[in-house]
Amino acid sequence: MCRHKRKKLYHYVLALKRLNEINHIDISDWRFKLILSKVVKRARYFTDLPAVCYYLGNLKCVESIEKVTYHLIERMEYYSPLQLGRIASAFSSCKLFNKYLFSILALRFKSLIDIASNSSIISVAQAFANCMVYNFSLFNTVSFEFQRRVNKDILHTKERMLNAAHLTFSFNPPKEPPSLGELVELGECFATSKYKDLSYFNMLSALLVDHVNQPDPFDPIIIAKAISVYSILKINDIPLMEEVLKKVHTKPYNFPPALMASILKSVSSMIPRTLKIYQSLTDVVIFAHNIGLSKPQFLSSVIANLIKNSRKDRSEYDAPKVFEIVTSKMKLDGESFSLFCYQTKKLMNKLEPCDFMRAARVTRRLKRQEMTDVKLLNLMGLRLAEVSDEFNAHQYNAVITDLTLSGNIQGEILRTMWSKNTLVTRLNKSIGTQRDLRPCWRGCIRANHSG
Repeated sequence: MCRHKRKKLYHYVLALKRLNEINHIDISDWRFKLILSKVVKRARYFTDLPAVCYYLGNLKCVESIEKVTYHLIERMEYYSPLQLGRIASAFSSCKLFNKYLFSILALRFKSLIDIASNSSIISVAQAFANCMVYNFSLFNTVSFEFQRRVNKDILHTKERMLNAAHLTFSFNPPKEPPSLGELVELGECFATSKYKDLSYFNMLSALLVDHVNQPDPFDPIIIAKAISVYSILKINDIPLMEEVLKKVHTKPYNFPPALMASILKSVSSMIPRTLKIYQSLTDVVIFAHNIGLSKPQFLSSVIANLIKNSRKDRSEYDAPKVFEIVTSKMKLDGESFSLFCYQTKKLMNKLEPCDFMRAARVTRRLKRQEMTDVKLLNLMGLRLAEVSDEFNAHQYNAVITDLTLSGNIQGEILRTMWSKNTLVTRLNKSIGTQRDLRPCWRGCIRANHSG
C-alpha cells in the first residue's frame, strides 16, 4: 500500500508555476529533476503545452524544451496567437533556436496577426530578434500591423469573422492600439535584428515628438530607449533629436542622470555638439547634393584636408570607402597613398567583408598606377584567412582575386588564402576533378605580372 496518493499531472504544472514565482531555484536538485521528468514524459497529454513551455523557459530548462519541441510542431496549427507568443517567449528566454519550429511559427502567426494581442506580437518579435532568426518577412508584417493599429484601423468585417469560425479559440480582436511603450519595444526588436523600416520609425518619431511636447509628465525611460534604437539603426532623425535636446535643456530635473547620459551618448553619435556646426554641415551637404559634387577638384580638397588632419587627429573613419570613391575619380599621389595604407592597417581588425572588398578593389586600381604596399597586402591576406567564414563563396573569391592581382604576396599566405576558397573547391567537385588550387592563384599571378 502506497503511503501517498499518486500525483496528478496538473500537480506538476502547479509546482512549475510556483517555481516560476520563486524564480531562484537550484536546477540540479533531484526534486526539480523529478518534476521535469514527469512533465516531459506526459507532454503529449497537455492541452496547453505552450504555457508549460513558458514556465520551462523562465526556469532555463533548455533540455526539457528541446524534448517537447516535437509535440509543439505537431500541434502548431491549433494554437492561438497567445499560445504562439508563449512558445516564442520560452525559446527567447533560453536563446534556443529550432529552424523548422520558427519557420512554421512565423507562417502560423502571420495568418493570425490581425487578431493577436499587442503583447503577443511583441513576444514573437522579441523571440526572433533574441534568437537571431532574421525573418524580415515576419518583421514587415508585424510593422505593418502596428502601423495599422496606430491609425485606428482595427475594424473587422463579417467576412473575417466567418473565416475565423473554424478556430478552436475565441475570436477577440484587439480593441486598443499599441501604446508608445509597446511601439518602442518593437523598435528595440528591430534594432537587435538590424531591421530598418523607415515608415515605422517615421510614425514612431511623430508620436515621440507629441509625447515630449505634451503638457503632462512624459516618461524619460521611453525617450532614452527610443533614442538608443535610432542610434543603433543609424536613423538620423534630426527634428526628433532637437526636440529631445530642447526638453533636456529646459527640464533637466525630469531626467535621471543615467538616462540623460544614455540620451546624450546616442545623440552625440548622430549630430554635432554645436548648432552652428550642424547648420554649416547641413548647408554643405545640401549644396553638394544639389550640384552633384563628385569632381576631382572637390575630392582633392577632401584628401588634402584628410592628410592635414591626420597629423593631429587620430580618429578613425571609413578609409576603404573614402578611397574607393576617390580612386574612381582621380589618381593618388604618394602622400595620399601612404595615408590609405596607414588607415587600412589601423582598421584591419575592424574591417567587415564589404570593407575588405573595397580595400582590395582600391589596391588593384593602385597597382595599375604602380603603387603597391606589400606589407599591407600580406596583412590583408592573413586577416582574410582568419575571417574567411564571414564571407560567402562569391565574395571571398572576388576579394582574394583582387588582392592577388594587387602585388607580390608571400607564397605561404597566398596558398592559405586560396585553400579557403570554397567556390573553387565546389567547382572542382561538380566537374569531378580532384586537382589542387595552385593553377588558380598561379594564373592570377601570371596575369598580375603580364599586366
